[in-house]
Amino acid sequence: MNPILFHVQSLFGSGHLNRICRIADFLSSRGYGVVLLSGGIGKPALSDHGAHSVALPGIRSDATFRNLFDENDNPVTPALFDERASLIHQTIRKYRPSMVITEGFPFARRRFAQEIMTLIREAGAAKGRPVPIVCSVRDVIQPKSGPDREQEILDIIGEHYDWILIHGDQDFLPFETTFRKFSHVRDKAVYTGYLDVSCERESPGNVQRSDTVTVSADSGIVGRTLYLTAMEAARMTSGTRYRWRVLVGGAVAEEEFLNWKRSAPSNMIVERNRSDFREILSASMVSVSQCGYNTAVDLMSTRTPGIVVPYSGQGEVEQRTRASAMERSGHVRLIREDALTPGSLIRNIQMWRQDAAVPAAPASLAGNEKLLEFVRDRIGLTA
Repeated sequence: MNPILFHVQSLFGSGHLNRICRIADFLSSRGYGVVLLSGGIGKPALSDHGAHSVALPGIRSDATFRNLFDENDNPVTPALFDERASLIHQTIRKYRPSMVITEGFPFARRRFAQEIMTLIREAGAAKGRPVPIVCSVRDVIQPKSGPDREQEILDIIGEHYDWILIHGDQDFLPFETTFRKFSHVRDKAVYTGYLDVSCERESPGNVQRSDTVTVSADSGIVGRTLYLTAMEAARMTSGTRYRWRVLVGGAVAEEEFLNWKRSAPSNMIVERNRSDFREILSASMVSVSQCGYNTAVDLMSTRTPGIVVPYSGQGEVEQRTRASAMERSGHVRLIREDALTPGSLIRNIQMWRQDAAVPAAPASLAGNEKLLEFVRDRIGLTA
């Protein structure tokens, strides 16, 4: 069976790439061939199940998402896109994919439209017949600037896409919350539930929770304020039973990380992100984090009480929208970025401590099973 081809373009942070790597690993562990075209700066962290990674010349953005840079921090040129197009062409001819899945596009990654549309057209030509074209999109997108942009998305889906996989739960957070014209493409949409394919889910009833507050911010690219606030809160709770663990992402420079590690109070551990994060989170009294997609899944899966500080820079609403839904369900307490202080953090931790109930998962976490069912229905079982 020819492989499934994914296209993923991370621009800022690692959440998109991490999610697609989880999907690729999951499908390859079930016997499907998977090829991952990755166009960001970060290296895909794939397991040994057999998924292949093809690294396109890397492109990243700054925090404004307006400026694109290559791996050497130079502005992106047309020649770089030509180089990427050549590698995409070679990959398609080599693997002749049975299905193409684009991460985010056409709801996002508009500046890569030409590259992705070429990929879609060439995949069908290489196979000699139509190939299922699928959009993989998170529960929430950044709302579009106006009806023209929304119509552009509808036109692309209408002409080129067979399916939209929404990795969320319609009852918990409907996709139309952030895409107003969803009704126009509803017939192509499949809600999978939230994707939790990184490990076996922890059973909260079998886990002994400690007095540890675990602080994390994914890659850490916009987590500096959260880290520093937690460190000050730890100093303010020195002498109490609270213990703090700060997990620092790879985007934080080594020198700064070591300074934090040396200056941390005695009731705090500062270390780099760990592969056993789920185990640590499951045993924590409270999690303190932002509210990206993968973080939300971690919280729902482990049912760990959460305090979330959603990123809202540059007008971003994705994390705030997701965090608000989780707060309404009673799973997290939300602190706005402009209201985050050591005192507000400690108060919210104390409120969680007084509430002994383990929060129930507010949404379906059946995304892996639904995804596998979807693939089997469209391209069949593995050999």
